[in-house]
Amino acid sequence: PAEGAKEVWAISGSDTLNTTPSGGSFEFSNAKTGTYKVGVDAIEPLQDAVLDGVQVAEGNVTDVGEITLQK
Repeated sequence: PAEGAKEVWAISGSDTLNTTPSGGSFEFSNAKTGTYKVGVDAIEPLQDAVLDGVQVAEGNVTDVGEITLQK
């Protein structure tokens, strides 16, 4: 559910970004080119989710698709 996430973060080397999702979507500003691990911190009873290997090109939009939070 869209309201099931409280925070989304992305890590690539020493570059760490975080944001609060709104309406089930999220966006990071100023992400540098690289491979990121993206995590969603869920609200209980839902479980956190992590995506590894997300390729980002600086200045471009990267769509990670739908992330389903499991119970």
